[in-house]
Amino acid sequence: MKLSHIVTTLAVVPFAVVSSSGVRGAGASAAEEASIRKLIATCDPDNRVPGSEKRKTGVMRIVVADSRELACEYGKSTSKFDLTNGKDISLGGGILRVWQKQGGEGR
Repeated sequence: MKLSHIVTTLAVVPFAVVSSSGVRGAGASAAEEASIRKLIATCDPDNRVPGSEKRKTGVMRIVVADSRELACEYGKSTSKFDLTNGKDISLGGGILRVWQKQGGEGR
């Protein structure tokens, strides 16, 4: 049965942390925030060698709703690519895909 897939990939990246000292943009400290921002800048598509990206995903678990109208797929993903400075980078993360029947039939 085919289902239309309504959410593709959910990558978990901490954007805001609330602590007693206030809200930070990313990470729990200024050093973590700087590290996260540096990683994001490094991974900017303008810094990548065109055509070098390779992605690998793997399904860990699929949960189907009792109604059979919705399913959640949990998995892992790895993206690897070459940078224009000669280095390569590999990023891993989690995936959540939500599948939903449309029009009463699988598509």
